[in-house]
Amino acid sequence: MNTFVTVGERGHILVSKDKGHSWKQAKVPTRSMLTAVFFANSTHGWAVGHDAVIVHTQDGGESWTRQFFAPEKEQPFFDVWFKDAQFGIAVGAYGLFMITKDGGKQWQEQDYEILENPEFGRAHLYCIVEGPDHKLFLCGESGFLARSNDYSETWEALERPYIGTFFNLLVTQQGNLIAMGLRGNIYRSVDQGGTWEKIPVDVTSNINSGFQREDGTIFLSGMTGIFLRSQDEGKQFQIFKRPDRIGISSVISIDNQSLLLVGEGGIHHVNSDGMNIK
Repeated sequence: MNTFVTVGERGHILVSKDKGHSWKQAKVPTRSMLTAVFFANSTHGWAVGHDAVIVHTQDGGESWTRQFFAPEKEQPFFDVWFKDAQFGIAVGAYGLFMITKDGGKQWQEQDYEILENPEFGRAHLYCIVEGPDHKLFLCGESGFLARSNDYSETWEALERPYIGTFFNLLVTQQGNLIAMGLRGNIYRSVDQGGTWEKIPVDVTSNINSGFQREDGTIFLSGMTGIFLRSQDEGKQFQIFKRPDRIGISSVISIDNQSLLLVGEGGIHHVNSDGMNIK
């Protein structure tokens, strides 16, 4: 994989075609902050963000068109996922949940009963991922976790292992789930969300994202320069702390020796300890 796409503040989208060594700013029809991007294949991708904006590319990220925009909702999108070039889901604040079945030409808001919780209210939905056997998983505020076995026709709420926010979910190569969130909270499930085990780490910063390399190594990243690495499917993690203490929004592998971190200060080309490569 040589091409990378990252999104961020003021509608910026950057594209690299040389494994992150150089970047080009794409033409984007929005100034709203973008929070997530997903590609269904090498050409068709979607990015979502504040003002309930959704933008789409058909040329691998070189240019983008706006598909949806509703600033009056005051509900940002936080994540987007597509099954293929036609069926996709975007999720966000206060239970915002929208589906398209035609590649984004039309987006329809969904209202699921599980999103109505009298104890917690409508939770922010921060992440949607596909797991084993084509199951979909959601995570969000107040420990919200949910699973769908039928591509979002129905959803079932899962056990809340704690009531703090989950920012992201990682599906491992062995089909396990790792949920990460506030104040270093990491939970692991080996039964597709049926039960969860807390993974103890000496971290009090928020954990924002995770990625598993082809060799099985798992990397998690978060605020204040926190960088975690596991080589046993997430049973335990080594902790690394960057001296610059930058907040890290996302991590992805370039190859077996280096990674890209995205967050405060832009894009960082780093080694497997999370330290900058000179």
